[in-house]
Amino acid sequence: MDARELLNADAEEAAAEAAADGRTSTLKKLLKKHGLQHYRGELLKRAIMYGNLDCLRLLLEQGVDTNRLSDQGIHSALIFSVLNAQGPNDVETLRLLATYPTTNLNQTEGPASYSALYFAVTAWRNSEAKVKVLLEAGADPHIRDASGRRPMDYILDNNPICHMLLEHSV
Repeated sequence: MDARELLNADAEEAAAEAAADGRTSTLKKLLKKHGLQHYRGELLKRAIMYGNLDCLRLLLEQGVDTNRLSDQGIHSALIFSVLNAQGPNDVETLRLLATYPTTNLNQTEGPASYSALYFAVTAWRNSEAKVKVLLEAGADPHIRDASGRRPMDYILDNNPICHMLLEHSV
């Protein structure tokens, strides 16, 4: 590794730590000094995972692509948020992403073509709140996965999430 690559790797590591720890001013300085265009998807993941709303807002203001986090794995920041956001800000993190103008609420992932709404319906934590956020933001409850099933097809009729999906389906 040459000196420039080493400096960039150090900047990436410092920016990742800042996004994870919620040090927005440090992250802002690192982005200004080093750009890190190729690394912003990873920084967005860190801010989402640890529920650092100010870092998330900063990255969104800087135009990070919420529909393309990386070339591998999960591409949608919305789906990543449903699956990985932790802590007391997990629902607010999802709300911020769901209401961001360029976020594709109905983007699907993988061979099964699951949407964020599917993952929210089947989530083990804050499922009802996550479904509500996505529906209120305009997610399509009728979107079908590769097997032709809708999110509501995965839950029982007596589940409160099913009732919300039905209310938004009429």
